Amino acid sequence: MPDGILGALLTPLRVPQIVVTEIETIAVAVRGLAETAEQRLTSIDGHAEALVAQVGEMTAALTRIEGKVDELTGLEQTIETQMEGMRADLNTRMRAIERLVGEFRAPINHVALDVSKIQLLLPEPGDGPLTRLKDTLTKS
Repeated sequence: MPDGILGALLTPLRVPQIVVTEIETIAVAVRGLAETAEQRLTSIDGHAEALVAQVGEMTAALTRIEGKVDELTGLEQTIETQMEGMRADLNTRMRAIERLVGEFRAPINHVALDVSKIQLLLPEPGDGPLTRLKDTLTKS
């Protein structure tokens, strides 16, 4: 029975030993988690630095694009202004041509009437002096 009594006397000492062992196990697990967390945080820091650099590059690219868009907007406005000027000039010229055509209409109609009167006064092509001469010379 010495184990029984000695074991009973040492039982209170065994409980703190079990607790210390469990605490050591927890400490080892926490240390492993801390190392894993540190590795992951280091990886995240590296990715974050790369992302910050890429965002900086994108910002620079966007600034260049915005500059080009501003240039194109100015160019578009210039083109629209020039097109309006060309439309106005073309409209003015077309109206001037319409007036000229209107002014030519009466003289053209007068010339057409004169030509029709001249055609009425002309002899028939088959009845001229050359035709009669030809008829006279070819009759045998």
